[in-house]
Amino acid sequence: MPKSVLDDVVVAGWNDLDALTAAFDRHPGEIAAVMMEPVMVNGGAVVPDDGYLAGVRDLCRVKGALFICDEVITGFRVALRGAQARLGVTADLAIYAKAVAAGFPLAMVAGRRDVMDTLLDKGVMHGGTYNGNVQSMAAAIAALDELERDDGAVYRVLEQRGSRLMQGLASLAAKHRVPMRVQGLPAIFQTFFTTGPAPRNYRDALACDRDRALAFHCALQEEGIRINQMAKWFLSTAHDDAIIDETLAAADRAMATLK
Repeated sequence: MPKSVLDDVVVAGWNDLDALTAAFDRHPGEIAAVMMEPVMVNGGAVVPDDGYLAGVRDLCRVKGALFICDEVITGFRVALRGAQARLGVTADLAIYAKAVAAGFPLAMVAGRRDVMDTLLDKGVMHGGTYNGNVQSMAAAIAALDELERDDGAVYRVLEQRGSRLMQGLASLAAKHRVPMRVQGLPAIFQTFFTTGPAPRNYRDALACDRDRALAFHCALQEEGIRINQMAKWFLSTAHDDAIIDETLAAADRAMATLK
């Protein structure tokens, strides 16, 4: 990406409403939108502080900017209606992908009617390679039907298994006296190696012990369990109770090597 992109982007620390307010104050009338993950998955599966997302939404309304949520990872994973529904905040625009069509090529943008209507009567053009693709649309309908079945039963099972895995990993860390925190949501979480407080933002996450996280990743891989190299864990409905048991047993052996 060219360095000139930075001329059009203002970066503010996540989970810090004061920093975002200061950014608006430094650029009065110039910020068109604030875009973020509602749960900072890419920076470490960090759940927002209470009131943070609502504060961002309200600030955007006062300043005349759009609040945009990137739910490419969280959408259809942490809840049927994404992290916004789970956290009780609705953005002006939201971006989804991947899970909506169970892996078929599809992404989508959703938002307030007055914003979306600019595509109809304000001369804003929207194009895409897979617009109207029959297979992708059929896959999305089938996937959503499955996710909605029995009032979202699939999510209740995912929550139960993910919670058991998170709690099991935390218990194993205590057993082996490994300074590890398990943080995030049952379907998406991360294991941080730190003696400090739980990370609240990207800089906090970056300050954790990266070498030990990589060692844990390698030890788990030797035991036949593959996780993200950043020690991020993504659950799916394919991970049944037997797999959770197998994973915890492997993690027990892997942690023993970290001493």
